[in-house]
Amino acid sequence: MQCPNGCPSPMEERKEEKIFHRNGKPIVISDLIMYVCPDCGQESMPLSSARIVEDILNGKVKPSGKFTAELYEVSLADLWDKQNRFGLSPILEG
Repeated sequence: MQCPNGCPSPMEERKEEKIFHRNGKPIVISDLIMYVCPDCGQESMPLSSARIVEDILNGKVKPSGKFTAELYEVSLADLWDKQNRFGLSPILEG
């Protein structure tokens, strides 16, 4: 599979961990097959993985365990402050 961004290297199949949201709550799906471009990092989900995610999000698959992690929220004000501190141009104007 070629990268949709036109990179010269073929995309590589990898098993990855992804976070999705169901009913406003995060869920983690591990060992999800994804195609990843080694040049630019673009990811593409094959149809077989998309069907698995769909079944999980629709409650057709039971979870294999629980996962707890710390949550960090970044506000636009935080981003603006960091950009100004490092002399970067703002990401949003207006």
